Amino acid sequence: MTLTTGYEITTAATNLFNAVITIILMISIFRMKGPAARKYVWGASFGLFLIVCLLGTYAHGVQLPETVKSQTWDILYVALAFMAASLAVAVLYEIHGLECLKLTVPVFALSAIAFVILRQVFSSLVPNDFVLFLIYCGGILIFLIIKLLLARREKPHMIIGLWGIGTLIAASVLQNVKAIQFHLIWDFNYNAVYHLVTLIFVILMYCFVKRADELDTENERDRN
Repeated sequence: MTLTTGYEITTAATNLFNAVITIILMISIFRMKGPAARKYVWGASFGLFLIVCLLGTYAHGVQLPETVKSQTWDILYVALAFMAASLAVAVLYEIHGLECLKLTVPVFALSAIAFVILRQVFSSLVPNDFVLFLIYCGGILIFLIIKLLLARREKPHMIIGLWGIGTLIAASVLQNVKAIQFHLIWDFNYNAVYHLVTLIFVILMYCFVKRADELDTENERDRN
């Protein structure tokens, strides 16, 4: 196995670092005292982010034949699609509660499947797959921003989720600024910067989940 060099190996390293931090955050989520449903929906979301990070580490860090690289990115985009869908389900759970899962899980699962199919259909027309993903993911993120804005009056901690989603949007914008290239101990480009900013996104979403869990635990204690 031959490793890559330069910008690619740094991109792989940032992916791997994100994966390690995500594992730590997932363990903390599963130790929370609130509803089991929260652990499942956010565990799924963080778990899919972890899979994306590990696949990204492999795709960027190992010199692969073109066929293997193409297959790896096919799998990675499936994981990305379901990651975005699972994020929507988890955020909507925090807004509307357990009952909404009956609708949101199948709806967003179907949206992810639709993206995977449409990506294959339009791959020859749109050479940059990430643009297609941004269109899909952007629609979900805008929807979530609207929902969080509407919910923050009754649930002020929704502002943390807003900051998290805003950070993910900022990361996506930076990922498309191809001119970003610099050397800071290692060689960084737009991909590595994207991963560093998405790490902030993950930490903010963890803070969002933690605060929601604390509030539920406090309310349960008050009722008792």
